[in-house]
Amino acid sequence: TVADIMSTAPEPIRWVLPGMIPEGLTLLVGAPKVGKSWWNLDLLVALGSGRPDIVFNWGSQMDPSPNLYCALEDPSRRVNSRLRQVTQGLQFSPHRAGDVWLELPDLDKGGRDEIEQWLERNPTSRVVLVDVLAKVRGTPAEGQGMYQADYQAVTQLKEIADDFGIGVVVTHHDRKKTDDDFLNMVSGTKGVTGAADTILFLTRERGSNEGILKCESRDVEDSQYRMEFQRPTGRWLVVEQERIGAEVDKPSNTLLDRISQILLARGSARSSELARMLETDLAEIVRALESGAETRAVEKQRDGSWHVPRH
Repeated sequence: TVADIMSTAPEPIRWVLPGMIPEGLTLLVGAPKVGKSWWNLDLLVALGSGRPDIVFNWGSQMDPSPNLYCALEDPSRRVNSRLRQVTQGLQFSPHRAGDVWLELPDLDKGGRDEIEQWLERNPTSRVVLVDVLAKVRGTPAEGQGMYQADYQAVTQLKEIADDFGIGVVVTHHDRKKTDDDFLNMVSGTKGVTGAADTILFLTRERGSNEGILKCESRDVEDSQYRMEFQRPTGRWLVVEQERIGAEVDKPSNTLLDRISQILLARGSARSSELARMLETDLAEIVRALESGAETRAVEKQRDGSWHVPRH
């Protein structure tokens, strides 16, 4: 009943990358050669080392986790070279970082089973990265419409994410045409975007190191991130975050900003919950909340939880 739902505290968001990518199915979309494969490898290394603050210039140190990267368009030589490049200068244990697969059957021909078996062997995993969707979606059944085929393929990956409580990030191509709404630039039918929980759209001008990562999600506030690709290390660094629709764009990579993202998505949360979700020391969370309360960026409620007040 509605009463039962409202009497139960909502479960905290589980994060792939705290404050940026929540659990569930995420589409990573962009043009060929824009840097999507680098971004996937950066995420694998950031989580495997527990240092997104170094790899992405985002967040703080966290517990390392093993994860799975299905690099289905890259030869072994390229993956080997890029891994060495991205991990330079990091305390990185390859034996604990998970696995990279260069081949995977179609999802309905054993690929889904192989991913699920790997997750059962690696219960602390945060994410499965699939690069690209076209390599695992298979051929539409006879008489099956394109929308249904697209939705079915993406739904299988979403079910993996939901069943295991992790993130599945699926790389996909754009339509090679411009549109005011970046969702209309995703290749395929609306069935691709319809099943996704979060959509990341990466753009970069050819020859430039500067990029934009736009994010639309059911669980976090819509944002875009100004990124810079560091060619010597192969890392995409967050330069600043801008909330889409905000009256004034402002840098937003502080702890308070990430707290606000969660409070806006959840409605409210206690400091202990925030510390757990952001994997940050409770004392740091409390200091950020108290600082935010002085400017009314956040506000403490009677029950001890915090929320973002309406101005």
